[in-house]
Amino acid sequence: MRYKYLIIALLFSSLFSQGKISLENVLDGTFRTESIGRYDWKNNSDAYYFTERSDEGLEFYEYNLASNDTLKAFTVQKSIISNFSYSFSPDQTKLLLKKNSVKIWRHSSYGSYFVYDILSESLIPVTSDPDSLRNVKFSPDSNKLAFVRNDNNLYLFDLNTEIEEQLTFDGSDDILNGHFGWVYEEEFGTYDSYKWSPDSNFIAFIREDQTYVKKFPLVDYEAQYPVVKYIRYPKTGEDNPIVSISILDLENKEYRSVHLPDTAYYIPDIVWQKNSNNLYFVTLNRKQNNWNLYKYDFTTNRGDLVLNDSNDSWVDKKSFFTPYNDGSWTSRGGFSFAIMENGELVWISEKDGFKHIYRNRLDGRPINQITRGEWEVNSINAIDANNGIIYFSAKKETETENHLYSIRFNGSRLKRITKEKGSHSSAFSPTLNYFINNYSSFTTPPKTFVKDKNGKIVRLLKETDKSKFDQYGLTYPQLINIFTDDGTRLNALITYPHNFDPMKQYPVILYNYGGPGSQLVTNRWGAGNHTLHQYFASRDFIIFSFDNRGTGGRGKAFKDLAYGDYGKYLVADHISAAKYLQGLTYVDGDNIGIWGWSGGGYLTNMCMTLASDYYKAGISIAPNVEPLLYDTIWTERYMGLVDENPEGYKNASVLTHVDKAKGFLLQIHGNADDNVHHQHSIKLAKAYAEHGKDMEMFIYSNANHGMSNNNFLTEDYPADGWKNRYHLYKKMADFFMEHLASDTF
Repeated sequence: MRYKYLIIALLFSSLFSQGKISLENVLDGTFRTESIGRYDWKNNSDAYYFTERSDEGLEFYEYNLASNDTLKAFTVQKSIISNFSYSFSPDQTKLLLKKNSVKIWRHSSYGSYFVYDILSESLIPVTSDPDSLRNVKFSPDSNKLAFVRNDNNLYLFDLNTEIEEQLTFDGSDDILNGHFGWVYEEEFGTYDSYKWSPDSNFIAFIREDQTYVKKFPLVDYEAQYPVVKYIRYPKTGEDNPIVSISILDLENKEYRSVHLPDTAYYIPDIVWQKNSNNLYFVTLNRKQNNWNLYKYDFTTNRGDLVLNDSNDSWVDKKSFFTPYNDGSWTSRGGFSFAIMENGELVWISEKDGFKHIYRNRLDGRPINQITRGEWEVNSINAIDANNGIIYFSAKKETETENHLYSIRFNGSRLKRITKEKGSHSSAFSPTLNYFINNYSSFTTPPKTFVKDKNGKIVRLLKETDKSKFDQYGLTYPQLINIFTDDGTRLNALITYPHNFDPMKQYPVILYNYGGPGSQLVTNRWGAGNHTLHQYFASRDFIIFSFDNRGTGGRGKAFKDLAYGDYGKYLVADHISAAKYLQGLTYVDGDNIGIWGWSGGGYLTNMCMTLASDYYKAGISIAPNVEPLLYDTIWTERYMGLVDENPEGYKNASVLTHVDKAKGFLLQIHGNADDNVHHQHSIKLAKAYAEHGKDMEMFIYSNANHGMSNNNFLTEDYPADGWKNRYHLYKKMADFFMEHLASDTF
């Protein structure tokens, strides 16, 4: 196989003799950066577990951040089990092992599960029929497991008796117990819809009824007679799943349904308070501009309103809760809400116009606003409840850099902890004495440090040798500002060609996403699809990216410009960007191209219609063309309801503007894209034909949104993600070379 790829690379090197970077370099890991890999914190300590493979099996080591000591912890012998993924039990005496994992949607997968007892070195299969289990989780006491079978029912497995018990009985293709369907998983970011109580005696779960959600067909065209499978997919304005909450009393074998308020249209998350049987749940209205937190009352079987957050546009839904971790509130990925043991709420809201941290009592009464100013908090990283300190990530000095800060509960002693310029991610140890800090910048590949809680470097854990990139002559993005017609400043990145000569003129490839609340321009390594764009930079292209109005990191007013018509400022600002580029003496203003994926595909199509005087060629990959064809949760969050905003929906549709199309357009889609259905591209092709316009289109068979295989649709005729990506990049290269650089190459 390697010889095949080598032949392809040699062919391309003959076509593009002026550049050193091949498409194989882009995809084979040549430009991969170093990291410490996966690690799991050891309970109540300053140490973490990491693994290495050996001839014997998977070796587990314990690394102590304070002492810099590494100890061999245990080995899972290959003779016992091989080729597995794992997670620790809460008491870290067992491992949950997963084999034969098969991806379902973005986050979900199923497979075969086993429990490995670390002390006895014994292996127990989870049930006598372990295949096709999903969402398997230990109980907090580590003695039981809960899981969902492919019949969409919840089950219990007792690790002491090895007895399985069915907990729900109404599961079906339409009734989902303990896990979410497609739209919740995609748009709320989770498939987990059940939670153990801290004492392991209760399971609260969300039941999702998809009966009235219309089905969308995905077709496997590879067989002689195509095979059709259906997913429940609510398109804009159509019926959503109906969700409800139930509680299983495992000790008394009782089942109760929670009486929900009328506002509970969406229920994105549920959580138990630490060391209590207090259950909380979050609801959103359909427009997603009214957010409520309820506390469940076991006596009345009702939810009591604790907190409300509303907005005239939308309330961000990300990371509602994080689990309480071994004595401290910590999360590697950050969180936006914590229900403290002392009866206080610590949470993020943008009610003053910027995302900041607030503190409330459990009855909803405010205590104080902790952070404030014209800058945004990204997430809470850790809470030291004993000392009244919050550690959080924010864009305080500039919206293009992420840094770690600390602050007192009362809002005093704000301190920046990370000093190096760039973008930082930070994960605290359970004791909060140390944190793992990863940072990078435009010109600095990722470095990983151990730092103490005050930000002092304890030691370097991993860094990437930059010389391996320099030998390819890489150029790096430079941060600049451009301005709209009304004087609004926009952050932008420009990457110059290798061997740049300011006396020459170069074609430009503009790359962007630009969706509501997103942010592309950040001072980090790899910003702006860096690796692929180095391929084009080595072939005398300028690469340009920017954050248009409606993107994130700059406050509510800036972000809300996307609301109601997310294409309006998107197009206007891309015209401003093109005008800026045309004003540069070293830019060939007649040869500006644009490309993007998903939301970036949408903006490409909009620019090739409404801004076609400025963009000569565009490549649109897996685009959302028509808002009425996309899912309810995402579209209605940013556009409002269809019947309340018909003009906005019309203006935001690419189909409305096809009559203005000109230039060269390449449309690419996977026919098994469960996220943005290739129906979008088919509808666009029809509109182009009806208006007498030309476009090219390529469809990848059985490929999902990322051009890899859609496992839901087929296992018999899988798409090859690597080959698809290579072929796609080749088509992109050929297309831009032909239409933007034909005189030169």
